[in-house]
Amino acid sequence: MNYAEFKFRCTFETPALLSHHKGSGIRGLFGHCLKKVACAQKQSSCDNCLLNSTCVYFQIFESPKLQGGRHTGNVRPHPFVLVPPGDTSRREFAPGEQFDMTFKLFGPAIEWLPYMVFCAEQMGKRGLGARNRHGWGRFRLDEVRCGEAPIYSGETRILEYKGKKKVLDVQKITPMPVDNIEVFFMLPLRLKSKNRLTDSIDFQTLIRACCRRMAALEDAFGEGEPDLDYKGLINKAAEIRTVMSDTRWERVYRYSNRQRTTMNIGGVVGRVQYRGDIAPYWPLLKYAETVHIGKQTAFGNGRIAVMAC
Repeated sequence: MNYAEFKFRCTFETPALLSHHKGSGIRGLFGHCLKKVACAQKQSSCDNCLLNSTCVYFQIFESPKLQGGRHTGNVRPHPFVLVPPGDTSRREFAPGEQFDMTFKLFGPAIEWLPYMVFCAEQMGKRGLGARNRHGWGRFRLDEVRCGEAPIYSGETRILEYKGKKKVLDVQKITPMPVDNIEVFFMLPLRLKSKNRLTDSIDFQTLIRACCRRMAALEDAFGEGEPDLDYKGLINKAAEIRTVMSDTRWERVYRYSNRQRTTMNIGGVVGRVQYRGDIAPYWPLLKYAETVHIGKQTAFGNGRIAVMAC
């Protein structure tokens, strides 16, 4: 699966008051602005729109059901992951202060980068966060980077992206001969075990989530599901022991304008150490570092980091 990572560097122009979980506000504003930019029909629902197969908003934000293959009936994953600003403890920002938001784009979504850059500019004019006496926190888009290379300047408003992509292939990630790892759950991780949300992330639950996420993304945006022994990998993962767990459930709520209700999108944060024959699982874990796992990855949830120790 092709993917590319873009960092949007922005500067606040008016005071801003953001939530602790900044991904929710950024993703909500991004969807609102992208629909205004890309939607030709201006309909409230995209389901019956004749243009949805070519509409950038529909392809990025809606989740149609897959047709054909063994995933028929499943909801297609979003072709992007958001990495919001990292400091969850800070809410207030003054004019002149910078923040970054990173988008990881998968498959065809990479070609829609110009829409996303223009949309980020519109987000800045609208403003982010809670309304205060100055309005919302308006900001300007200073630059966009792909890796270390600047590809867009807010001064010139010229996008110079040469279409450079990376290939994410779990079968080309070299297994690392380790028997002790630490996994950091950096943003809320929402996983189900026995059809219920769980706050206990054993290794088998973690690997099952990695397999599910990878298979769905590769089927939707890659060259099809990799030929792996999923059942064998998941069964053998039960042999990997949890030797340390320092996690907690972080409550996060967001208001959905579409559903007109408050939603709980919280999950597990913290760190866990696992011990055993980790080598066969290293490629899956490193793949998951890039794409996130679990629910609400479009808000930034499910971001993990894996280290040998």
